Amino acid sequence: MESIKNKYIYIALAALGALLLLYSSYALIKDGSPTVKSLREHLSKANAYHKDSLYDKAIEPYQRALNKDKSSALANYNSGTNLLMKNYKDLKAGTGDPETVAGVYADALAQLQQAASNETDKEMIASARHNEALVHHLTDSLEMAAEAYKESLRKNPADNETRYNLAVVLYQLKNQQDQNQQNQQEQQQQQEQQQQQQQEQQQQNQEQQQNQEQEQKEKEQEQQQQQQAQASESKEDMSKENAERLLEAAMQDEKGVLEKVKREKNKSGKQKLQKNW
Repeated sequence: MESIKNKYIYIALAALGALLLLYSSYALIKDGSPTVKSLREHLSKANAYHKDSLYDKAIEPYQRALNKDKSSALANYNSGTNLLMKNYKDLKAGTGDPETVAGVYADALAQLQQAASNETDKEMIASARHNEALVHHLTDSLEMAAEAYKESLRKNPADNETRYNLAVVLYQLKNQQDQNQQNQQEQQQQQEQQQQQQQEQQQQNQEQQQNQEQEQKEKEQEQQQQQQAQASESKEDMSKENAERLLEAAMQDEKGVLEKVKREKNKSGKQKLQKNW
């Protein structure tokens, strides 16, 4: 599509030289005033440079003509067209300083718009709008290019070249809109996927947290059960120990009683023996 665009723009620009000279002849009215005469001289000199594709040299005499009459539709048209053709190759090849090229195109656009505003001849206005559309098209301002081509056709409905250019721009606009719509859909799908991934990640984190809390709870319960079991064993051991101590004390007491009884018995036997004597 880019090759088609460059091809039709190149053809259109090639025809501008002839149009420029045509409108130069139209505007060079017979007037003996110094202003009109000097304006005519500057335009003639600039047009000669322009015809020989010496666009750089044509800039100065066109500017001199504009200095004589800034409202001159012809001077604005010719100067704007010259700037357009001068920078076309740089833009097509992608060379040149972008800011400089952008500034020159802005100047060309302003001059062409001024020409269309100050002119009364419909064909002249149509040509100015046509070239204005080319500037917009070269800078990828497709919607503005389409509108300028439409304005050109309103002034000159028989211009098949403008009609063809408009069709190309509308086709490119349709493709651009379709591409933008596709990009928006893809972007929306990506956002939905990201949201879904985030939700899944959040759910996974929640489940992981719940599992960790459950494990911690079970661990605490297990520790509590172990502590209770240890306390129970300790109590049982303590009770057994107390029982053994009590049993041992009881046995000691019983042994002491038996020994006391034995001693008492022995003592009684001895006394009786002595009494019998």
